[in-house]
Amino acid sequence: MEVCQERNLKIKSNILPGTKCCASERGHYNFYYPDTNREFELTMKLEVEKLTWVSFKDYEAYRVISPENYLPVNVIWINSSE
Repeated sequence: MEVCQERNLKIKSNILPGTKCCASERGHYNFYYPDTNREFELTMKLEVEKLTWVSFKDYEAYRVISPENYLPVNVIWINSSE
């Protein structure tokens, strides 16, 4: 994962093809959680922004910046322990 930082202190990263991710689902109190039943592997590089949400079972949330509309969700979850 490549990381760069802009002046507004949002951390942007590039996630490389072959990375396994989970889609998001709404759950308790309308919070987003990783949907481990909808796991997929990326086929192209994504530019993402790490979200400051609480991790869930070693999964961390990222907002997809580019390319837009490549995935059916805007927030993906990556297992940080892999």
